[in-house]
Amino acid sequence: MNKSSLLKNDISPKELAVVAASISAAPAVSSRPYLTGVGVMRAAAAFCVIYIHAPLVAAGAPIQANAQWVASFFQFAVPFFLLTAFYFGAQASQKTTTWKAIVHKSAKRLLIPYLLWTGIYIALRMVKFWVQHKSMWLVFADPVGLLMGGSAVHLYFIPLLFIGLVTQQIIAPGIRKFSAVGVLFLLALSLTAKIAVIRSGNGFNLDPMRAFETLIDTRALGLADAPARLALIFLSHVVRCLPLVLLGFLLARFLARVNPGVNAGNKPQRFAILLLASALFALQFALPLQHSPLGDEISGVLAFLLAWALSAYIPENKLARNLGVFSYGVYLSHLVFLETLQVGATKLHIAPRLGSFPALFAVSALTFLACWLTLSLASRQGKQIRLLAGLE
Repeated sequence: MNKSSLLKNDISPKELAVVAASISAAPAVSSRPYLTGVGVMRAAAAFCVIYIHAPLVAAGAPIQANAQWVASFFQFAVPFFLLTAFYFGAQASQKTTTWKAIVHKSAKRLLIPYLLWTGIYIALRMVKFWVQHKSMWLVFADPVGLLMGGSAVHLYFIPLLFIGLVTQQIIAPGIRKFSAVGVLFLLALSLTAKIAVIRSGNGFNLDPMRAFETLIDTRALGLADAPARLALIFLSHVVRCLPLVLLGFLLARFLARVNPGVNAGNKPQRFAILLLASALFALQFALPLQHSPLGDEISGVLAFLLAWALSAYIPENKLARNLGVFSYGVYLSHLVFLETLQVGATKLHIAPRLGSFPALFAVSALTFLACWLTLSLASRQGKQIRLLAGLE
C-alpha cells in the first residue's frame, strides 16, 4: 500500500499489505524503529488517490483548472506506495534467507484482498449494467483485463506492485553482490529501458489493459492469446517497477546509517534530509519534472525521503499507526464510497456543482473518513473484514 505492523519497533511481514499501497513483508527487526512519518504519508497518499478519482462524483461535469492542477500534484501517491514497498522489501531481503517466503507473504497480503475486491467490483458493475438495462455479462467481455485489475480503475496497482515485489526478491541475491556504484549503473540501464518503452508508445495502457501495442496488435489477440497478452503486461510492469526496485535497494543501504527515530541521534543528518526533501518535494511541482519520463522516480524518492525524515519529528501514537495500517484498505475500498456518493449527488441534482477544488476536496475527505472508520471499526468484528482491509 503494512498492515498489522502494530508491533513496536518491528518491520512486520504485514507491511506487505499496506503500501500500497504500500505493502511489503519483512521479518521483525526490533532494533529498527517504526517509521511514523511513512505511516502518515501512506494515509496522505491514499487520500491523494481518492482526490484523483473524486471527479467521478461530478458525473461528467467540467472540472475547474485549479482542481485539475491539485490532482496533478497528487500524482506522487502511486510512486510513493511502490517505492515504500520496495524499500521495506529490500530490508526484508537482507534479513530473510529464502525469497520464496517473502513472495508467499506478499501473495497472501496482496492477492487475497485483491481477489476479494475484484469480486466486489465485478458484482457492482453487473448491478450498474442491470440498472442501465445493459447485459450484465458485458462485464466479462475482457477476462484478461479483469484479471489484471480492470474491474475498477485503481486495482491495476496491485498486480503491478506484486510483480515488482516478485522481481525484487528474484534479483535480490545478485544485487547484494554489487557495490552502490554498481547498483547505480543498473539503475541507469533500467531507466534507459523504461524511457525507451514509454517514448515508443509501448508502455502499459490502463484503459484497454494492454502493453506493447506498437510492436504487436494486442487488440487482435483473442482469448486463446491471453498468455501472450499477459506476458506483455508482465514485461511492461517489470520495466516500470525495476528503477523503483533498485532505488529501494539504494535507499535501504543509505538510510540504514541514519536512525530516524524520534529519540535517536544523528539530528543534523536527519534535519538536513528533512529540509532538502521538503524543498525538493515542493520544487518539483513548479518544474515539469513530475511529467517527465522520470516523474515516478523523482516524486517517489522525494515523497519517501520526506516521510522518512518526518519520522524523527512525529512521535509514535495509535492514530498514526492506525492510519498507516488501514491505508491499503482505504485504497482498495474508496471507489465503493465514491460510486455511492455519485448516485446520491445525481439524484439530488448537485453533481454539476462538484467540479471545484473545495467540493472535490470535501468529497475526498468524506470518502477517506468513511472508508477508514468503516474498516477500522468493522475489522474488530471478524476475520473477513480484516481480509478485505489486507490485515490478515
